[in-house]
Amino acid sequence: MTVYLQISVGCQQDYKKKLSQYELGVNYFNTKRNQFGLNNKIINELTTEEQEFVIENYNNEHNNCNIILQKPESLVKGTFKFKLFENECPKTCLNFKSLATGESGVGKVSKKPLHYLNVPIHRIVKNFIAQGGDITRMDGSGGDSIYNGKFNDEKQGLKIKFKKGSIGMANKSKNSNTSQFFVVLTDEDAELKKLNGKYVCFGEVTNEEGLNLLDFLNTLGTDDGDVLNQQIIISDCGLI
Repeated sequence: MTVYLQISVGCQQDYKKKLSQYELGVNYFNTKRNQFGLNNKIINELTTEEQEFVIENYNNEHNNCNIILQKPESLVKGTFKFKLFENECPKTCLNFKSLATGESGVGKVSKKPLHYLNVPIHRIVKNFIAQGGDITRMDGSGGDSIYNGKFNDEKQGLKIKFKKGSIGMANKSKNSNTSQFFVVLTDEDAELKKLNGKYVCFGEVTNEEGLNLLDFLNTLGTDDGDVLNQQIIISDCGLI
């Protein structure tokens, strides 16, 4: 079983606003380009002067409502593809897969969607782990599962050694797994020893893009991991 998580970095609200401004700009340009003598141009081919001309005309017609003519850069930075260890950790893997697809609906206890979509990566400890999956409070203080709250560690998962790219269940103590998880950012033995035998390892990154994404996220981390300068969310997720 392979599950994917797409990761986006940046302010979603700002991006959506810019995308809306761009869509307005495209519609306006397509309507007016013959009138402006630009019928042989597509929007991506406009010179700076032509863009300024189109925007000025729009603003004059719409009382200075802003449009943009350059598509905003996507916030998507990459996608993790996780091979899940179903034989060793069937219960943990089913929970993770179901949270990625959203197939289990709403939690009976939390009353929150059992879904990773738009849930943040709320903590990145540089050269250690990136942690996310708090589907109830979004800040690392909550979580839920398809089993109505906490569920126990699977013993075989505790025996699997962590490495860079491993994914494990984040919890506050023994047998307190919910939806939170972490992805390992390092191969340093001293750091891996903090994880081995204490947390359930239930999968690993298998794609090159995902491995590169580990390194990128590491650059956003801090020593304690508690303060992130940018919004990082799971912008898409599901089963491959």
